[in-house]
Order: sequence, then structure tokens, then C-alpha cells
Amino acid sequence: MLKPSAEYNRRAAIIESIRAGRSATEIIRFFGYPRSTVYDVFAKYHESEKSNEGSATPARKFHSKEGVFFNKGENVTKEVYLRVLTNVVKPWMETVSAGKPYVFQQDGAPAHTSHLVQNWLSDNVDMFWWKEFWPPNSPDLNPLDFYVWGVVERVTNKSRHPNVASLRAAIEAAFTDMDCDALKRTCARFRPRMEAVIQASGGYIE
Repeated sequence: MLKPSAEYNRRAAIIESIRAGRSATEIIRFFGYPRSTVYDVFAKYHESEKSNEGSATPARKFHSKEGVFFNKGENVTKEVYLRVLTNVVKPWMETVSAGKPYVFQQDGAPAHTSHLVQNWLSDNVDMFWWKEFWPPNSPDLNPLDFYVWGVVERVTNKSRHPNVASLRAAIEAAFTDMDCDALKRTCARFRPRMEAVIQASGGYIE
């Protein structure tokens, strides 16, 4: 399997920027990408948006947030993670995207960066951030790290849980009740946070 090309990573970055609300001019100025590439991705992205307008399926109108709970003592090895990607993550992403383009992002955990998982993603996910493209130490850039986990923790820690079932129910409720607009605003903060990290020469910003 060939490593994704620079063109692949370039288009992935452009799509992320578009979804964050950035204009073509801003993307060209920030990344220094060729105008023809940026405008080509813009045109295809908005054509896809237009074709899906008004054709939302029930799954697109309401996105249930599914979680994965591991058994006590179970380690998240590359094999376990691949099983979750195959059986849970990819089917969920395809349901939510409903044919619209998306970029799959993950952090640098060993199971994520393994050859097994990277090869599977290359063969089964149209657009994902290859491990060399994603910064190796990126909690300040990952929305799960800088927002989602904190929200879930605050909700679940409001009271003590007598057993695992109670804790699991609280976690599921926290995700189900999470504000979708707040999640969108969180994802839109990606570029400003990226710029802050660059200004900090790759250091932490919080």
C-alpha cells in the first residue's frame, strides 16, 4: 500500500478549513496552496452540499451519539481498535455524512498509528489524516481533548455512582444531551488553535 500523497493531505486540509468556515482566499494565504487546487476542492465540496440540500434522511436530521465500552481489563490494542473502526465508527460516519465529504481525524495513540490501522483507513476511508500529517502531541488541537471529555467529566462527576452500570448510563446521557451547536463551534476553533500552536513553535497553548 502506498502512503497517501502530498496532494491527498492537501485536499484533506482544505476540506477541514472549508468546514471551519474559511474562505478560499484565507486558505490560499494560510497554507500557500495553488489557487487551482483550492478552488477545485471548493467547487466540488459546495456541489456536494447543494446536491444534498433538502434531502436529509431521518438519520441526518438526528444523529444519535454512539459510544464504545470496553470490558474490564481489556486493552485497546490495534486489533481491538480496528474492530471498533470496522463495526462502529465507519458505519456511524457513513450514516451521519449521508454521502457528504468528511475527513476522519484521530490522535497519535499507538493503536491509531499502527500499520494495521493506517493501512485499513487508507483502503476503507476516503479522507483521513495520515499519522505523519497529524501532530504527534496534539491535545490542544483535538476537539475531544480540549472540549468533549471535559464536558462529559463534569456531568458524570456531579454525583457518585454505586456501580459500573450507573456510570455508563451517566456517560451515555452526557453524550446524548451534548449541545450540537457547541460541538460545531468547538470544531470551528481548530484553525485558530492551530495558528496559536504555530506561534508557540509547537508548544502547548493552554
